[in-house]
Amino acid sequence: MAQVQLALSTTPEGPDRDNLLSLQSDIQELISLTKESLQSAEGKDTSDNEDDGLSDDSQDDNDDADRLAKEYAMFK
Repeated sequence: MAQVQLALSTTPEGPDRDNLLSLQSDIQELISLTKESLQSAEGKDTSDNEDDGLSDDSQDDNDDADRLAKEYAMFK
């Protein structure tokens, strides 16, 4: 952004300056959208990570696997 502003300060009126102004506007919009996206993602991550333990479904899967492993061991 600083480079665009520097170029704008030294570029005379004309199509090059218009392109730089457009670029500056696009960069500002991109920065704004990126900040909004990051804030939204941070909010989502916070709500998604409320429970750091295993979910009930994955715990049930582990219990089933343990039971099957024990049963398989009996037949060896």
